[in-house]
Amino acid sequence: WVNINLPDGPYFHDDPVFVINVGDCLSELTGGSLRSTLHRVMPQPCKKDDSDAARTCLALFVGLEPSASLTLPNSIENMTYEEWRRDRIARATAVLKNSAIN
Repeated sequence: WVNINLPDGPYFHDDPVFVINVGDCLSELTGGSLRSTLHRVMPQPCKKDDSDAARTCLALFVGLEPSASLTLPNSIENMTYEEWRRDRIARATAVLKNSAIN
């Protein structure tokens, strides 16, 4: 786990910060130009009088129609979003199984 600390300065003091975590599909569709990240959130304890600790979180998960056709930059063949998603789940499962063995 790595805590992310925003720098102090005039750009962050009074302005809200908007963070977008790009998902794997968009990352692959852009050929890695937009990188997806492993994202986990752990709330930090704060004092009741700490007005700087306010945080609003909105999670929005966007997917495509299962039959949507994808053309990935590193592939010659098109695939549907459903095929891509099944392949992505299989790759993630393989990583988890491999890490459990080691």
